[in-house]
Amino acid sequence: LNWGDDENIMEMIRKIAFREGVGDTLAEGVYGVIERWPQLAPIISHVKGLDQSAYDARVAMTMALGYATSDIGAHHARAWPIAKELEMGCNWDLNEKADLVIYHQTVRPLFDMLGVCRLPWIELGFDENTYAEFFSAAVGIEFTLEELLKLSNDVYNLTRAINIRLGLTRDDDRPPERVFNDTIKTGPHAGKVLNRDEVREILDIYYQRRGWDKDGIPTDETLKASGLEDAIEYMEPKRKAE
Repeated sequence: LNWGDDENIMEMIRKIAFREGVGDTLAEGVYGVIERWPQLAPIISHVKGLDQSAYDARVAMTMALGYATSDIGAHHARAWPIAKELEMGCNWDLNEKADLVIYHQTVRPLFDMLGVCRLPWIELGFDENTYAEFFSAAVGIEFTLEELLKLSNDVYNLTRAINIRLGLTRDDDRPPERVFNDTIKTGPHAGKVLNRDEVREILDIYYQRRGWDKDGIPTDETLKASGLEDAIEYMEPKRKAE
């Protein structure tokens, strides 16, 4: 396939839908492709089996962390911090970057919970508090933004606990391999890739700020604070012996 080759692209989509020829493999997604052609693993950009969406993480540590720790994989639905990082430049530390990702992963899923669009906030500068005001008016019960964000964080801890129970580990919380070894070829960011040690360091910071242990498992205290006491028994067998 070549870029812009509409006819053959549409034919490939049909083959995937009907699982014909190579379409049968492509229909299995990233893991199916890697199983058949393992040599492609280093160049396929994905997290947790979900293909990476539009944004290049090689120039943005926050975007790499957002992809790596998303509960659904490499998609900006959970966090789109790249614009803020490019705006801020290089002179802010990993703690601030981890906090930015966590805030995005709290407010953006909140929009999903409310059934509203993210665009007015992230692109148009809509004040987050307005969403709480609208929701309060709709349900007839007063909610502050902080209360809604707490509920969103509880849901994130729930999805994390579910993923951990299903076998997810720290090794799954990593950005696509290409962000480390495939340098940008042209433009103002030519030659850039991410540093593995920095990615490991910011992941440690992220876990600590989330209230998860060093392996990315929510602590008992965190689960209790989110009303998830029932999940504790499923987390204990997953914890590594100290």
